[in-house]
Amino acid sequence: MTLQTVTVTDDLFLARNTLTHRLVGPQPVATIALDIADLADGDRAGLAAFKDTNSYIGVKRDGDVYSVVVRTNMTLSFTDWNTVSIGTDVASVVVPKGNGKIWFRGTADARPVGAKTVSFEYSRDGISFTSLGGAYKLDDGFQLFMGYRWGIFNHATKALGGSVKLEEFTQI
Repeated sequence: MTLQTVTVTDDLFLARNTLTHRLVGPQPVATIALDIADLADGDRAGLAAFKDTNSYIGVKRDGDVYSVVVRTNMTLSFTDWNTVSIGTDVASVVVPKGNGKIWFRGTADARPVGAKTVSFEYSRDGISFTSLGGAYKLDDGFQLFMGYRWGIFNHATKALGGSVKLEEFTQI
């Protein structure tokens, strides 16, 4: 599936072509594979974990530099649904463009008595994964979604025209 940029924004909540999927199980692990060969300058794409406090792992392209980033603490106002915070990049690593394919993995603890957190990993070969950042709060309210959700996104921060190919989504 190809996700083309349809929104120019730095706010994930305004990225109109974000796909979501409900978490399955109390401690699910989701993995996506993205072909980033057609990512345009300024594009962001990746895997988000949604609840009332949201985080993601993704790739961002700035010129010829590709970085894997973890952004956390993205929040909305539950009175008017405006963005309160677009979040903060809390971890990043520069990666070579290479073959243009990258995998992202999220591991959530959504148990009723669990930590209610998500942690992230990335891979360039789909076999060996590297942890990036720590464990990030998801909260347990019900204002944004009735349950926790994964989100797969691609949006532009500079101009439309880029795209990514979602080649795989698995959840165990």
